[in-house]
Amino acid sequence: MNLRTPALFLITVGLVPRLCGQAQYDGDNKRYRTISWEELPAALAKSPDALLIDVRSPGEYSDTSHWASLNIGRLKGAKNIDHKEVGKRLSELSDHRDKPIYLYCSHSQRSRRVGNMLADSGYTKVINVNGGMSRYWNEVDRLPMMKDLVEHSTGYGVINAHQ
Repeated sequence: MNLRTPALFLITVGLVPRLCGQAQYDGDNKRYRTISWEELPAALAKSPDALLIDVRSPGEYSDTSHWASLNIGRLKGAKNIDHKEVGKRLSELSDHRDKPIYLYCSHSQRSRRVGNMLADSGYTKVINVNGGMSRYWNEVDRLPMMKDLVEHSTGYGVINAHQ
């Protein structure tokens, strides 16, 4: 592992709240809805039929990526479909064409691309979780409402700059 990777990760993640704190991309709240981590628990509670999709790579999802900085857990109950595979696997999502589909990744760039793809494919209730898992871990101390929704497979946790 490159020793500079964790430091670079902390620097990069430190920018996430300022860059991703609010919806700011063309499709946000137009082609798909965008919500924050603060809103996610209540939104999921209101939508028991919702589908939660982690669009990161299988290694990121399972905390087995060779990049230690990407092993940052996942949301409980999330289905992993790599963003590169979503187009080939749309048939798996057909029952949710008009039901809520929540998307997330590490920084919310891949999930935005998938949000656009699903909107183009006729899905009507696509929701992107803004900031991705990186924002969650950077602000974990400010997001206690998320504690029971996040899990990780590693024997260690991720700490942020505040911790």
